[in-house]
Amino acid sequence: MRITAIVGVLLAASPLLLMAQNPDSMTHQELVEYLGVHSDFEDHLQEIEIRVSSRGEGAPTPARLFVGHVAENRFVIKLDTADQVYPREETVLHIYADIDDDRSTGREGSDHVAGTDMMYSFSRGTNDPRFFHQDIRTYDRYPVRGVIVGNTVYVADDVKVNVRDDQTHFRLRMLGERREGGQVVASASTPWTYVQVPLAKNRELPSLPLPEEAGFAHLTMPNFAELAHAIWNAEGTIRLRPEDAQIRGFLALMNDDLDGIGADDESVVWRSPVAGRYHVGLVMSGNPEALQRTRRTMLARDKAGQDPPASLFGVAGLDVLVAGEKIGTVVGHRGTGDVVHTSKEPVELEPGTPIQVRSAAHSSSVVFHSVHLTKATPAVPPLVIENLTTWHLPDEPGELPGRIMVAWTTNRPTEALVSYRTEPGGWTGQLPGRGLVNSHYVMLPSDVPGDVWELTVTCVETPQEDFAAHEASVRTTVYRDRAEHRTAQSLPASVSGQTVRIDLNVVEPSGVPRADWPVRSGVAVPEGVLGDPAAVRLLDAAGREVPLQTRATSWWPDGLSIRWLLLDFAASTTMAGPAQYTLEINVQPTSVIDSPVTVRAGTPAGDGPHPLGHATAPIEVDTGPLKWRLGEGGFVPFGDVTIHGARAPRAADGSGGFELTDAQGVVFSSALEAPEQIVVEQSGPQRATLRVSGRLVDARGNAMMRYLCRLHFFAGSPAVRTVFTLENDVLQPEMNLIESLRLTVPARMAQAQLSVGIDGKSLAMTSDGRLVQDEDFRVTLGDHQGHRADGWVLAAGSDHSLAIAVRDFWQTYPKG
Repeated sequence: MRITAIVGVLLAASPLLLMAQNPDSMTHQELVEYLGVHSDFEDHLQEIEIRVSSRGEGAPTPARLFVGHVAENRFVIKLDTADQVYPREETVLHIYADIDDDRSTGREGSDHVAGTDMMYSFSRGTNDPRFFHQDIRTYDRYPVRGVIVGNTVYVADDVKVNVRDDQTHFRLRMLGERREGGQVVASASTPWTYVQVPLAKNRELPSLPLPEEAGFAHLTMPNFAELAHAIWNAEGTIRLRPEDAQIRGFLALMNDDLDGIGADDESVVWRSPVAGRYHVGLVMSGNPEALQRTRRTMLARDKAGQDPPASLFGVAGLDVLVAGEKIGTVVGHRGTGDVVHTSKEPVELEPGTPIQVRSAAHSSSVVFHSVHLTKATPAVPPLVIENLTTWHLPDEPGELPGRIMVAWTTNRPTEALVSYRTEPGGWTGQLPGRGLVNSHYVMLPSDVPGDVWELTVTCVETPQEDFAAHEASVRTTVYRDRAEHRTAQSLPASVSGQTVRIDLNVVEPSGVPRADWPVRSGVAVPEGVLGDPAAVRLLDAAGREVPLQTRATSWWPDGLSIRWLLLDFAASTTMAGPAQYTLEINVQPTSVIDSPVTVRAGTPAGDGPHPLGHATAPIEVDTGPLKWRLGEGGFVPFGDVTIHGARAPRAADGSGGFELTDAQGVVFSSALEAPEQIVVEQSGPQRATLRVSGRLVDARGNAMMRYLCRLHFFAGSPAVRTVFTLENDVLQPEMNLIESLRLTVPARMAQAQLSVGIDGKSLAMTSDGRLVQDEDFRVTLGDHQGHRADGWVLAAGSDHSLAIAVRDFWQTYPKG
């Protein structure tokens, strides 16, 4: 019996630029074919007068500019530089182009860059354009052609140039830079210049040497992982692995990637493991920003001793052959995301039939992966709304009472909109979702009257090239009254109250014994069991009760039973192994903490040692060994601290806060303005948590972003766990350069010995030393180079020590 199936290959490619081989030795005919111009194109160029407003030694310096119209929407730029030989090493050349002569489109910023639609750039002499107004280009799949021959720069592109009276009317500006260590040390530039050249009428558009797609249909979706998952898990799917192939020329990378440079001798050959009629498929990645080859790929090629690609960009193409016969060609595209291409006609396979993928003629560099065989043509799975649930949330410190949350999930990221109508009253409105996500929720507005809410939840995918966005909707009814909602939804009216025991293991990952060490962990509780977060008891391995603080962080849809319970207690561990504890549900505790953490603050929740809710300064926290105070001025988290009766050094006025320094060196600090909000989220006896939020301001009161800081205090401990979040609320400009973000902690550490962790080892560090993780595989400390920093630094003095740790330090490089 014969089986009909599909063969698929996943391909990531670069359809942006084409790069000539050995540009300095190009013949005139090779240059003509590469640019896609007529052989006499230089006879039709017109010189545009330019003025070099600044010059810098060693930087590419513009000398003479020529521009011409080839045909249709194709134009060519020729720029002679003042250099005898174009300086390729450590240089960058930018040709800024305002193609539509409209400063409101394209790049935003200063007058030097505003309105830039295209940047025809050359990095170290290599074609490297940047796109700020993609719609200005005429042919999506035609790359920008850019090359430097001798000391002359050529650029050809297909764009929608602004035209007046049969003449072009657009702007160009040039900037050349020489860099050392990433810093600009010399530059040469011109001001904006208008380009007015006549249109060449009745001339035929020359063809470009690019691979052409044939014999394949394509399919895509924004969440390509879901489409790939559906293909891999379809009945009869067979994956063809790189380790089972004969590879020539291509470099095998991680995740089944096969990397090629577009050479004629590059191919990968599999032998069919089955018999039947199959289709062959390829998937390509678009999105201009994603087309550049990664540093890891370049390093892998260098390590393997293979040639780098002649271009990091281009129109990628792959030929697919079965039994030596070409069945089609797949090429890259401009669209965002991945596209799976499937051959239109099936082919007959026998066990051992060769299936070959090779670089197509005129292809640029290319990456493909995950070759597979399937029985059916791939299809986009339907969009589905699932897990629609309503929660009547418990009242929380700092939150409005009576909150109602409606939550649901979709099987792939969508935008969401919830329309409502209330009764009585007939109030209507719409609630926007959280953006493009899988997990959605909205909070019903408390200021809209109505006992019954009729909701329509609508989810829509983001439109994408070659993809028809799907839409799904569902209706539900929500009752403002908790009991009425439970009745209408047939939810339980009470919890069972049964006793449940949950075993807990506390593991000290470093293997160091700990005594009464603060532990915080969430525990899942079965539905319908626990209604009171305080009705739990914790026992150690000997059966002794351990003082425990609890908080319900999530509730089941019945609104009565706790889903997740947060535990705070002091644990002791040994080197023998995990410390064992037992959590008893629905058992009243009897133990108390001898020295609980206390909070003193002005708060609407009232006085006492454990206030909750919005608070006002001054605020005092006492853990026993630690006395911490926040005054009425700016937010200085450790400006007034006493440890074991000894008062720590105090910061000078206006210092000691969280400080952000921008690219101009202006310092914005939390210490220069009082917090906008202080909330006591948790208040003992085991742990207290303060949430402080406000603005970072400079000495003149100008704000730059916001902060949110949580400080966790533990009974019997001098440690303060500080979690700082920087909130970027700056809408203009779109991007902000930050020199540093720091916190200065006053301490007497003049003679302290500094050490840092690198690759699991402790290394000495000088006071002026700098630790830099600039790649996920490289960290430097002075002359020492390692693999990964452990993310901690220790200052050990004669009386005190200060340790600072950053979670996921090397994973979130660059860090330093």
